[in-house]
Amino acid sequence: MLLLVFSVYFVQRHSSVVSQYIEGSCENKISSYPSDFEDGCCGIDSSAGNKIVALIEYVPLNNTLIKTNLFLCGGALISSTFVLTAAHCFTVSADLMKPEFVRLGEYNTTSDDRDCVAVDGGGMDCTDPVLVVKIQSYTLHPQYRSSTSANDIALIRLKNPAPFTDFIRPICLPATDITKLPPARLLFTAVGWGVINDMNDISKVKQHIRLPFVSMQYCQSRYVGTKHSPLSDHQICAGGERGRDTCKLDSGGPLMSVDENTVYQLVGIISFGPKPCGLEGVPGVYTKVHSYLPWIFNITSI
Repeated sequence: MLLLVFSVYFVQRHSSVVSQYIEGSCENKISSYPSDFEDGCCGIDSSAGNKIVALIEYVPLNNTLIKTNLFLCGGALISSTFVLTAAHCFTVSADLMKPEFVRLGEYNTTSDDRDCVAVDGGGMDCTDPVLVVKIQSYTLHPQYRSSTSANDIALIRLKNPAPFTDFIRPICLPATDITKLPPARLLFTAVGWGVINDMNDISKVKQHIRLPFVSMQYCQSRYVGTKHSPLSDHQICAGGERGRDTCKLDSGGPLMSVDENTVYQLVGIISFGPKPCGLEGVPGVYTKVHSYLPWIFNITSI
């Protein structure tokens, strides 16, 4: 990054899964924090002890990318059947790049096989192979406007349910709007595989970044006169620090908060930001997930 996401990846080939399924009651439902996290249904990073994961300080539970023949977008697994992402991922050059597959459990984009690192005392610690799931359908928010990026949110329905494993887990939807009464120095987390420098190089392995919450009043002032103005209460701003930002190919990925119990919530969806990325004083803008909970539950009917 400059950065990406809690992610999903779309591709055109298949791979196998070898990890143990995680049994429980959450496979077929979407969970809002904190109602079900004690049952392990969402927001729990069950792979935290794995050295691959430990190499990245802040890692979300589901590592999801969206792709056709070209790298496209990130996303967030919210149940075994649905992925939340940005609407503009389906409208930019849509005739050439219709997403077809979601990659779950991604770490290194150059391989479908297990990613491994050496551990102290010898031996290797490994992830599972990537799981590739075909997209059955997708739904854009009916009030999405590509001209302004308003209501930039979409839902993907997977053709086959994804099994929950140590490396494939859903994230919790937010039960409250944390931006209404934000704590002092509120920080969010984003992870992914987007552009990482001014040369437009793309990271092959998952990256992470912490981004500070920015008030809507200040954020509005930084986008006055742009096509995105005025911003709305259905958006969140974060970042604004030099060289620290989400960037190209991060779209659709998650902006997350994490509590004292290390339970992750999906606060925002990466939408747009300054050009160039990481411009000091100009935050990135994210679609506020909490504003769209009725729409999400209506579409998923879970």
